[in-house]
Amino acid sequence: MNPNRNPVTGSPSRGFRPEVRPGEGHFIDETAENLSQGERRVSLGARILTASILLETLWFKFTGHPESMWIFRQMNMESWGRYGQGIWELTASVLLFVPRFRWVGALLALGAMGSAIASHLTVLGIAIQGDHGLLFGMACTAFLGALATLWIHQQSIPNITRLDDAP
Repeated sequence: MNPNRNPVTGSPSRGFRPEVRPGEGHFIDETAENLSQGERRVSLGARILTASILLETLWFKFTGHPESMWIFRQMNMESWGRYGQGIWELTASVLLFVPRFRWVGALLALGAMGSAIASHLTVLGIAIQGDHGLLFGMACTAFLGALATLWIHQQSIPNITRLDDAP
């Protein structure tokens, strides 16, 4: 059996080549992931988009902007929730650009934006204080960017079978 082929379908596998499988203390780079040039471009664009949205909102969370305080007051999470969410989003933004932990950054961003979307749909409403749904749209955009990043880098997740390689 050829280790570079999917045992079920026989098609070439995009997973790690056996000779470059990372071990303890080794970092994963995009060449080890066998990403095409298009996948690398989409990944970079999705990571930049997601991180820029997450980082842009940090100023509002950490400086106590009135709109940010109002949002977290509505959920009975002011101020500990505001600072916690800010630290969570900052961590996700940084990890999106660390090759070995891109998938962790994407998962953290999915969680943060998923909770923001759920908050908009259940407690806050789509439009907040006359923003015409801007914050909700930014959360949805960042969620999709993180989802694309996680999909592209899924072979980096330890002990996970690629979703398109599953039987």
